[in-house]
Amino acid sequence: MQSLKDIEVRGKRVLLRADMNVSIDPKNGQILSDFRICSALPTIRFLIDNGASVVLATHFGRPEGKKDPKYSVKFLIPVLEKLLEKKVHFASDCIGDEARGSAEKLKDGEVLLLENLRFHPGEEKNDEAFAKSLAKLADIYVNEAFSVCHRSHASVDAITKLLPSYAGLLLSREVEHLTRIKDHSESPFVLIVGGAKISDKIETIEALGKKADSILIGGALANTFLAAKGVPIGASLFQKEELDLAKMLMEKFCGKLWTPIDGAVWKCIGEKICVSEEVRNSNLLDLDPREKIYDLGSGTIEKYSLKLSHAKTVFWAGPMGFFEKKPFEKGTFAIIEAIVSGDAFSVAGGGETVTAVGWSGHMDDFSFVSSGGSAALEFVAGNRLPGLEALK
Repeated sequence: MQSLKDIEVRGKRVLLRADMNVSIDPKNGQILSDFRICSALPTIRFLIDNGASVVLATHFGRPEGKKDPKYSVKFLIPVLEKLLEKKVHFASDCIGDEARGSAEKLKDGEVLLLENLRFHPGEEKNDEAFAKSLAKLADIYVNEAFSVCHRSHASVDAITKLLPSYAGLLLSREVEHLTRIKDHSESPFVLIVGGAKISDKIETIEALGKKADSILIGGALANTFLAAKGVPIGASLFQKEELDLAKMLMEKFCGKLWTPIDGAVWKCIGEKICVSEEVRNSNLLDLDPREKIYDLGSGTIEKYSLKLSHAKTVFWAGPMGFFEKKPFEKGTFAIIEAIVSGDAFSVAGGGETVTAVGWSGHMDDFSFVSSGGSAALEFVAGNRLPGLEALK
């Protein structure tokens, strides 16, 4: 891949594909995390400082190829203007006469934000005609959206056949750090896997599990492993259809795949937490059928932290519990503390994982925090990503 730093951008109009698909609080409409927006800022500033004009393209939500005001990206304008400390222009479509006219009016150092790419079905269909319309807006193309590189979409794949195409600063760093995890991990290597479903992480566990010295399991998917072992999990969420998958992984990685030995539990009535009950630490053998496991227990935290204290490489994907609700953030935050307290090369990835790292205040203490989500998991599993292949 050719990097953005390899070319002269002065006087050029650059189509910059970013991923600003941020999570929004449904209660107040506020951005829950600006991590993805901030991740693109170094590249935007690099282009501005080096005399280019920037045509910024992103998607937001899933409008299913139709214009829907609910998914307009116009709300990003004041956020970008505050962060960049300059005016950001807006085009109410990402292709067509208005978008092209707005792009052509840009002066060196100016920024134009296009409306949601996914308002057009051609984006997700990797449609050449749609890509040609995007290509008319710029002289060169820069991909700064690693998180969608596992998708064969027009603004990621087809566009590269129509414009000189380069990797953005962040995308280059993603590839560099994740390649180190995939191909050059130093032992002891600890793989931490959380989240909800084993099937979402199966390729990652199988690929990195071969190289890892320890695999630490947490989150809701740990319940499926525990159930597969015959350990009581009360009313805890688990995936019945994945029990055989859990058994297979435990057999394959016997001796280095670790599951929780205790948990923070709370009694539930239906789907509601019974707030009159105290949270307690259970050894999992005394669970009431109405209790659910919401987090790692103190014994598991101690055991996992000890493993991490000796690590030289750590890759973490998925929170350890229901960290969004106190006091069930303890397990996830304890794992973060254990990671950053050591001297391991540490990489965290995935939407919820990134949010947890941000809330903990340790974003800068990891070697790298990936914006990739599914793309990062596919990359470290050894899969080819269309967006990266297109840049070669």
